[in-house]
Amino acid sequence: CALPICTRYFASLGRGFSGAFAVMGTHSQAKKCPMRPRSQQVNLPANHRKGNRRFTTKQRDSWVGGIMCACEDLETSEAFQEKFGLWLAMTVSAYAPFVDEETGELDWMEESSYG
Repeated sequence: CALPICTRYFASLGRGFSGAFAVMGTHSQAKKCPMRPRSQQVNLPANHRKGNRRFTTKQRDSWVGGIMCACEDLETSEAFQEKFGLWLAMTVSAYAPFVDEETGELDWMEESSYG
């Protein structure tokens, strides 16, 4: 496979063994950015035991949407886009805590019955 994802390319960059863990520091820094709207520079949801500075569901959807638009621009197959889109949406929701700014509700993945 000629793609970097199919090789040891990421590991060769010296950023650890996994891209998923490599972004944690970057995301933490981004969540503290003073250029974010003031409404996002507070713990969300407010007064919740899991409250912290989070990305919003709109930010998540914008990021996933941008990647899916790139797939269209690259003229990937519809079958690929469907499978990749479902995988990406599931993975992103499982990875990170998101909050809906309009309702103050946590993303469905974080408010599970498993506590």
